[in-house]
Amino acid sequence: MGARVSALSDGLIEPLAVSISGILVLLVVRQTNVSTAPLAAAILVIIALWVGAVILLIREYPRALKLALKKRRLGDPSFQFDDQASQQIIQAGLNDLRPEAVVYALHMMGQTSSSDQMREPLIRLLNHPSANVRIEVLRQIEIHQVREALPMIDHLWRTPESPPAVKVEALRTIGLLADDAAFETLVAALDHPDSAVQQGAMIGLLRSGGLDGVLAAGQKLLRMVESAHEAERETAALVIGAMGSRRNYAFLLPLLDDPVLRVRLAALGAAGKVFHPRLGDKLMAALERQTDRAAAAHAFVMAGAAAFPVIQAVVERPELPHTVQFRLIRVIVRMRCEATIQFLARCAFHANADLRTLALNGLLPFDFRAPDEAQYLQWVRTETELAARLLSFHAAVGQGDEVALLKSALELYIAKAQERVLLLLSYVFDPVAVLHARDGLRFGDKRQRAYALERIDTLIPLELKGIVLPLIDMNTAYSTKLTLLSPFFPQARRTREQIVHAALNSPEEWLRVVGVYTAGRLRLTRLRSLIEPLASNESLPLTETAAWTLEQFDALDSGHISRIGVRQMLSIIEKVIVLKTVDMFAQTPDDVLAEVAQLLGEVRLAPGEPLFEMGDLGTSMYIVVTGQLRVHDGDYTLDLRNERQVVGEMALLDPEPRTASVTAVEETLLFRLDQEPFFDLMMDRSEVMRGILRVITASLRARVRDLAELRARVQELERERAAS
Repeated sequence: MGARVSALSDGLIEPLAVSISGILVLLVVRQTNVSTAPLAAAILVIIALWVGAVILLIREYPRALKLALKKRRLGDPSFQFDDQASQQIIQAGLNDLRPEAVVYALHMMGQTSSSDQMREPLIRLLNHPSANVRIEVLRQIEIHQVREALPMIDHLWRTPESPPAVKVEALRTIGLLADDAAFETLVAALDHPDSAVQQGAMIGLLRSGGLDGVLAAGQKLLRMVESAHEAERETAALVIGAMGSRRNYAFLLPLLDDPVLRVRLAALGAAGKVFHPRLGDKLMAALERQTDRAAAAHAFVMAGAAAFPVIQAVVERPELPHTVQFRLIRVIVRMRCEATIQFLARCAFHANADLRTLALNGLLPFDFRAPDEAQYLQWVRTETELAARLLSFHAAVGQGDEVALLKSALELYIAKAQERVLLLLSYVFDPVAVLHARDGLRFGDKRQRAYALERIDTLIPLELKGIVLPLIDMNTAYSTKLTLLSPFFPQARRTREQIVHAALNSPEEWLRVVGVYTAGRLRLTRLRSLIEPLASNESLPLTETAAWTLEQFDALDSGHISRIGVRQMLSIIEKVIVLKTVDMFAQTPDDVLAEVAQLLGEVRLAPGEPLFEMGDLGTSMYIVVTGQLRVHDGDYTLDLRNERQVVGEMALLDPEPRTASVTAVEETLLFRLDQEPFFDLMMDRSEVMRGILRVITASLRARVRDLAELRARVQELERERAAS
């Protein structure tokens, strides 16, 4: 549509307007005998007015566009769809065969149409076969007060075949719309054997506003909160959430500590809708439980700005472990409120580089611009100086298995420094151009990277080009980068021990973990005093790695050095090393792999021992560390899985029955990754999702190739049989 309008304007309207204007000027001159001087003056005035109007539009258009984008990004629903073309599309959507389209059309129509216009389609769609459509219809009936639909709604909840969610919505709608005659119906439904009917009746009575209804439903709700039956406690939590009133938060306090997981999850869902600061400690405790973490994070996100002060107060505690701090900040990033922007803008200059990376990335969904451009450009220099120091470490640490993980960590933090430089530039200069260049530098080929570098070159001032361009040029080797940056940021030559010492004092946890591990591999016993306090750190990777390194030092002191090595235990570090050799995780940053490693369980199988059978429900993926597995259907072998290969990867995304049996061929050690904690990690770490998608895609392509080869073989056999 926009292209057609532009073509029409440029190709027809503009030339026609110029022609008509010329004809009018000619007629005025000939008919009035006006001299050219006054006419020229009049034209100059018109041009001046036109230029002024253009300048005003140029100034106002970006403001209007930014405001519109900001509303959309922050969830502002104020967009209108009241033009004729949009209404026709909505009407077509109401008749669509796909329920999703009907639900969306109803939602849009509800924003733009009067109650009279909504009445007929709502009553008609109450009989729609899709439960989701009927639920949306009931919500719109409630909003538009369509009381004519009450007889049909009453029939809806009484129909045994109606899904539970439809019954709940029908009864809550009755409670809001019906008169006193419906009171007895709702009170009687409180003791209905169907829990969905009880839930809907309680919501209907509590929302009706009548004193008798509130008392009846409130007493029932209190009994359910204190019930010995977990199903009733779960229903109570769902009712509290559906009410959405902060006044009911106290009912949730015992439910958030319930011993039954499904009750806690329902209570966490309700907490996001009725958030009160006194629920903050309960939600924080839930974030520490692996089973509750995702629901607790979602509750904070649902609560939005109301919950922000609670999280901020915890995040700013100096004694807070980094893992907890980062988990909370990732929740803040998802909140999408004004306070989020202000908080992340402050974190963009934090001492911890990982936190700066998280904050700068977190600002991307918002229409954020640098409030102090000079400060942001100064931080470009600071980040480049940090990268130069890391490049010098990378060059000086040398080669060898003992320092391989340290070199990998340095490469990770150099890449993060490059990313932060580009993000800082995007908040000062044209964000679209900078971010497109960033993608070209990260994912493009050599030609695309060169073009991306040119884009940055045209944007940044001359004084930054000498430091920024060498750093972000992905076609330049590390040694060349260091040479080009040395005139701006001279670096002293350092020994391995000095580099490990610097890593141990780094604010970044993963760099410290790797520093501790490298100290053990290099037997740097003079660093013992720095490592000993880390053995009692609250961070599991740090504590575990420090304990291992101190064991190596003790073994060295006692003279038993022949067996020193990482294979004495499967530490988090060793798990990271294994994961780095698995295709699924090959492109995942090491610090993210450390989080994955903490989720892994170990499984040991004897020869001939089954891992799982065909038809078993699968919710875990396995990684072969050592040994070999046979994938089979009965006695027929389908495939063999060797070291560093995965099996059962589909179960991580879709818990369906296993399509084959898997048995150990020899003594085998496996890592097990379960679905629920993996989902929690994927919410915050998109790199992990990319890895599993890459493996699943490769598997599907392999199956397609197998089918193509099989089909070709079948066709060949058919031709041979036809020829004979």
